[in-house]
Amino acid sequence: MYQGFYLNLARNETRRNALVQHLEQIGATNRYTRFEAVDGREMVSRCPTRLVPGKLGLWLTYENLLTALGNSPPAHVHLIEDDTVLARNAVLIIERVLAWMDQFRDDWDLLFTDVFVQPRISSFERFERLLKKYERSRNIAVLDVGKYAYACNSSVLINRSSVRKYAELIRGQWALGTPLDIYVRQLIRSGQLRACLTVPFITSISPDSSTSDIEGGVISQSRKVCEIVRRVFFLDANVGSLLAEIQGLTLGAGISKRAAVYLAAKKYMLSDKWESF
Repeated sequence: MYQGFYLNLARNETRRNALVQHLEQIGATNRYTRFEAVDGREMVSRCPTRLVPGKLGLWLTYENLLTALGNSPPAHVHLIEDDTVLARNAVLIIERVLAWMDQFRDDWDLLFTDVFVQPRISSFERFERLLKKYERSRNIAVLDVGKYAYACNSSVLINRSSVRKYAELIRGQWALGTPLDIYVRQLIRSGQLRACLTVPFITSISPDSSTSDIEGGVISQSRKVCEIVRRVFFLDANVGSLLAEIQGLTLGAGISKRAAVYLAAKKYMLSDKWESF
């Protein structure tokens, strides 16, 4: 039901080789094809914008790929970045979710399988409930992504019927200086695009994503902490390993006594001893 493409710069052989090996391990080699990413550093003189070169390059890469797909591709399209990690049974799961979407929500334009969600208590609690429900039923939940303060387009499925629409909505808008993911979020919130999100996440980002061509360097410690929260919602997440990782990153971080009281209360609310009243 879908064809996949991974976006990769010619000079980024390390990421390309790692992703190809990963696709082989999960039996998805024949499903995903490499698409040459645009090097934004080579385009800044021709495309005046406030965007950093990496984000300009990503935007132009999307434009090129959508143009290459034409108005009516034979199947839905899955675009991933080259630091993406897919669940072991990702292809089968995505096929099943798409079949459900086409039957019950056939007006969809985009389906995200992983996003950066701000670590707010309300979002975490809902995702936690859905993860526990998945553990019992093995049913992937599909949410309206517009309700969340999300970011990132690292893994997104595009409805084959929406490729032309999506291409026309984003073409040339890099000139505004807004990153592609934030611009698309604005389109979703204004109702110009209809988008959903899977929970658990069917894909995630590699632990090696701390150095980003798109962001333009090494990401901050605070961003790393938030990315771990993002990775914990992944279908195949090693939660114990992520817990150790975030404990190492946050070791020695001081908070006020009031904040400590609040965190103790929230910890209890998320525990098995909490009783609603």
